[in-house]
Amino acid sequence: MNGQSSSKTWLRVKRLWSIVSGSATRPSSSDTTAAEDWDASDAHARSILISSVDRVQYQYIISLKTAKEQWDALKRVHDPPGKHRLATLLRRFFRFENGNNSVNNAAASLTSIQWRIKSLSPEDCPSDFTKAVILMDSLALEEGYETSKIIRSLDDDLSFESCVVRLLEDEEEARLKGEMKVGGGGRRRRGRRGC
Repeated sequence: MNGQSSSKTWLRVKRLWSIVSGSATRPSSSDTTAAEDWDASDAHARSILISSVDRVQYQYIISLKTAKEQWDALKRVHDPPGKHRLATLLRRFFRFENGNNSVNNAAASLTSIQWRIKSLSPEDCPSDFTKAVILMDSLALEEGYETSKIIRSLDDDLSFESCVVRLLEDEEEARLKGEMKVGGGGRRRRGRRGC
């Protein structure tokens, strides 16, 4: 947040930081005088926060009801992402194991992880090509099923969507042959290769 430390200092000078930090909570409505005083202080703190942000930051806080909610929202938006969370998501993505899920469920899971990585660190987000390769590798439909078999069959159209379509076709073909149960239950998992 622009001027985060100056806003915090100004809130301290005005004796409003305890409201923004959450250490002072709103008194019960039965104590009307104390509740009204707290509401007035909270409104003052919200006005300081609103006046200290730019238009982009404003959109994140305008609908929030308390100064604490506004401060917390600004922190979430502007604090650097946790490297531990990013590392955990990257590990889940590159070590993705499908288990017995269908192609659609596996594709949705990988896409969800990819979007969460992108929201934390766009520059570390795996490409759709990488996602397609990991999806194909996690959905080995039979012993010896090779990812390269699909890559060769798709030629120049190696998009994530084309891989999903091809895998759905293979899944349906295997189901019709009786090699797997509906929902993915008969897949045999092959060993993972290094990334």
